[in-house]
Amino acid sequence: MEVKQTLQALIKHIRKEKGCLECDVFENIDTDNCFCLFERWGTQKAWRDHQQSDQFAVLMGIRNLLCEEPKLMSHEVARFESLASIGKNRP
Repeated sequence: MEVKQTLQALIKHIRKEKGCLECDVFENIDTDNCFCLFERWGTQKAWRDHQQSDQFAVLMGIRNLLCEEPKLMSHEVARFESLASIGKNRP
């Protein structure tokens, strides 16, 4: 429960960081205490700045409360298409 409360408090601050486009926490409905933190940043610089922030330091600090090491995945999207535009391209 402590991890969930920490994540809920953190996302409010992360969302205010310059360059943050989106920040949400998702909880797995099948597995207790399993969370996914999803962040989307406008630029590589904003993402790097976030990694130097107090909020990111807290995120790294809560690893001590976890039963296993978190998985960190970073993806760079070159172009985004809406679902509507993808649907138009289907035969």
